[in-house]
Amino acid sequence: MLSEGAKLVQPLFSKLLYPVPSPSYTVDSFPGELLWIPKSLDYSSCDKADCVPGIFVNCPNARYLVVYFHSNGEDAGLAYPFAAGLKKILEVHVLVMEYPGYGLCPGKPSEESLHAVADLAFEFATKVLKVPPGDVIVLGRSLGAALAVRLAQRWNCHGLVLVAPFLSLVRAVGQFVGQDVAKYLVSDLFCNQTRIQDVKVQTLVVHGTDDTLVSFEHGRQLCELCPSSKKLFVSPPGMSHNVDLLADAEFLVRPLLRFFSLPDYSFEELRVPPEAFNKRLCQLYHGLVETTKHDRPLTMPVGDEDPFESAHPASPSNLSRQPFKDDRKLIGSQCTKHAGDPGSSRRGGSAASVAAAALPAELLELGGGGGGVGEPDSVPGLRALDLDSGINRFLKESAAEDAERKAERKVPAAAG
Repeated sequence: MLSEGAKLVQPLFSKLLYPVPSPSYTVDSFPGELLWIPKSLDYSSCDKADCVPGIFVNCPNARYLVVYFHSNGEDAGLAYPFAAGLKKILEVHVLVMEYPGYGLCPGKPSEESLHAVADLAFEFATKVLKVPPGDVIVLGRSLGAALAVRLAQRWNCHGLVLVAPFLSLVRAVGQFVGQDVAKYLVSDLFCNQTRIQDVKVQTLVVHGTDDTLVSFEHGRQLCELCPSSKKLFVSPPGMSHNVDLLADAEFLVRPLLRFFSLPDYSFEELRVPPEAFNKRLCQLYHGLVETTKHDRPLTMPVGDEDPFESAHPASPSNLSRQPFKDDRKLIGSQCTKHAGDPGSSRRGGSAASVAAAALPAELLELGGGGGGVGEPDSVPGLRALDLDSGINRFLKESAAEDAERKAERKVPAAAG
């Protein structure tokens, strides 16, 4: 039982044990491979708060399925390149499970919650995907190795692969702070040295000599404690704790090919339920956000005819551009051409006000005061505006309206 002092430091230690990275993927990542697994395995009555995300990399006609448990410093999205590499090189299916609190998975990480996810992964593989337990290879790295050991202890799978495992969390922490202090800080979590003694399946342990975080002696002792009749310990030189496992074939690929009969094939198609890929099973999925996130901003209506449309179709970039102060000078220069035209001062308006009436209101309202430094073509479509025709059309329409009003006033007088 932990002392009061140990209980006080547990939250801090938990953050060190589970350094959850920012999610490296979204609900739109890995289309056709990112799936959700309900804890009940029943898609007809599941709640999205009870669904665990995972990535399933399918390899057509492959016999074996590798269930991979990643390390504590990455999420399933960061582990995806490794899973894709295994599929390509070994020709196997790969299922990467997410941990609670990591990526898009709800919940908080703990020994109990991580083991529950591991059990769910194996049940999904054997009960939903219908893969025989004898065709499932359980692979775990670092903290994930603890999940793999417990599964191999409970299930008669095809084989167990441990990469950079530790004997127990106390022993791993004790390398840095001493065993007595480690026992004070850490309870008996992830005790692989006890569980490995019940593992009967063939076991491969890979632990590099350059691992400074967890000594390769941990891996060697675990292999010695395993009672399996077929087991192998490999300690590649130059392999560190967080090395890219596919960077050198001697790190993992060649040991796997030597130890297991890979690749092997099956003519039975592995079928994943289509509902497993339903994004709505993700707790972070929001229907309104998902349906509108790719929408473009609405364009501002400027009337029946948009003078900008022909030269520059409406787009967010065009709408966001600010006008230059020289625009009013351009409008003014067009207006002076008609300052002496008949009817230019009708209704008490000047030629400039006549021009303003013929233009879209938003064009005149844009921009600041005088003295701008912009070019005449800085406003999209400005050169496409036919100001002369607009002013002349307005003057003609105004004259026709005035003539109609005068005619209306004369008709009642003649009738009297």
